[in-house]
Amino acid sequence: MRVRLLRLALALVGLATGCPAKPAAPATTFAAGKTRARLLFVGDTSVARDVGRRIDVVGGGDPRWLFAAMKQPFDDADLVFANLECVVSASTDEEATAKTWRIRAEPKHAAALKESGIDVVSVANNHAMDFGQQGFESTLAAMAEQGVVTVGIQQDGKNAQTPVVLTVGNTRVAFLAYNQHGDEYKHPVWPRMSSNYSAAQVVADVKAARKVADVVVVSVHGGPELSHLPDAWQRNDARKAVDAGADLWIGHHPHVAQPVERYRGKLIVYSLGDFAFDKTSPWIRERTSPRLFLSVDVENGAIIGDALTGGKHDQDYQPSLDPSFPVDAWFLGEQPPALSQKLLEATVERVRDGKTAPCTVNKKRLPGPPFRWLVPRLTCPDESRRPWQAVARSAELAGKRYREGVWAVPHAGGALRVTFPQVVLGASLQGFAGIPDWGLTLGAQRADKQPVTLRVTVPGTGLELVHTAPWTTGWQPLALDTAAHAGATHDVVVELSGGAGDAEHRFLFDLWPVSGGTGAAGDAPGGKADGTTGGAAGLSRSP
Repeated sequence: MRVRLLRLALALVGLATGCPAKPAAPATTFAAGKTRARLLFVGDTSVARDVGRRIDVVGGGDPRWLFAAMKQPFDDADLVFANLECVVSASTDEEATAKTWRIRAEPKHAAALKESGIDVVSVANNHAMDFGQQGFESTLAAMAEQGVVTVGIQQDGKNAQTPVVLTVGNTRVAFLAYNQHGDEYKHPVWPRMSSNYSAAQVVADVKAARKVADVVVVSVHGGPELSHLPDAWQRNDARKAVDAGADLWIGHHPHVAQPVERYRGKLIVYSLGDFAFDKTSPWIRERTSPRLFLSVDVENGAIIGDALTGGKHDQDYQPSLDPSFPVDAWFLGEQPPALSQKLLEATVERVRDGKTAPCTVNKKRLPGPPFRWLVPRLTCPDESRRPWQAVARSAELAGKRYREGVWAVPHAGGALRVTFPQVVLGASLQGFAGIPDWGLTLGAQRADKQPVTLRVTVPGTGLELVHTAPWTTGWQPLALDTAAHAGATHDVVVELSGGAGDAEHRFLFDLWPVSGGTGAAGDAPGGKADGTTGGAAGLSRSP
């Protein structure tokens, strides 16, 4: 029986005897008496702003309403971990007015965490200090009152973090949590603050935690917002943490799910995505709806298995499981370098009205929300008013399946030409092309829409592949037999044309030079014929 049920029983005893129940101190032991226990990890969680209003209006003020659809997986877990991305305070004192987004929840809504079964929250994120020291201390007090453990606290200005060690079943689990975005408001050093991120400090803290715990969990709040594609530092630093002794790396902040990989037998989840968070823009709601949940089983001081499941949210921000979620597509498998990885070496040109204009590199992030995850971008000169409408490396979803590739904007009036230099050919070029999930919401009713034509040529060889993509979301496989030129170095040219104008059509494609046999037409290396990378792992697995 879970510890929170014991807390409830003690509270009821207090009521029966006429003695008021004191706030329960957060537990340090979960699933006492069990050998095998389960931890459940979920992503960015807020009970502020519109989420709090929905609890009051739609949920009738019942805090359990928000996570009602998650009752079964919460009950099945012995400990539930979330990133608490809001301040809990009745006061707006010390509000960071220089910041655009400040997130503050009323203390009454904090009960949604306890009542639903969330046991541990990270307060290491870029909103924990939105209302200064009073807001941070108020949040910690509210969590203590609810009996929720907090992790990710920096003490007395010292960078070293003391791990929070909890006993789950018969396994000691150490939690470390960090905010990679740092202190956005340049606060003075206070006795307790949200813990700032340093890759070197993470390594040092992991090594220290290894001495006092069986399993070490590192939670990191960072990465590009709204991007399904992890930054290079995420991949490098996660592996360094594992090398230092971490058993699990859990990421959040992008508000969208990012891929998962196994390194040296340890699981790295770059971003679980949102769990409960308010998004008003329809296209952002569409992009952020897919989310990941990770359950981890521990026994006798070790992780003995894990399972990844997918979820979604409804119009009221209530998270729920999604049985149709293709979790296998989110595991990164081994595959040869893709053309998208050579994008900054490529020459990009827009051909229109018989004229060819170069598209130049623009590495700056956009100031506003539209497509700000597209970094770096190669921008065409006739798109100065919409500089995101060009070419970039990205990751998108179709049918909730994850694909990394080249984001491009075809135009009905001419071709977009991308020349990848000095590609060492294999037996074939294999990959995918298609339209992301949310692309249909942009201009789907235009009368001038055309199918997108993708033409792949290898100059000097006579090799050519012409592929037509219909005006529907989804990936289609690509395959070009290059066996006669295997081992030779050639440019590869990809031309896109069609669509319905710069503002109305997005496209994603990629190709891999495959050294082995061509196999089934369109097979992605290490993946499936539908262009996914799902061959790496199944729903449930053991390291």
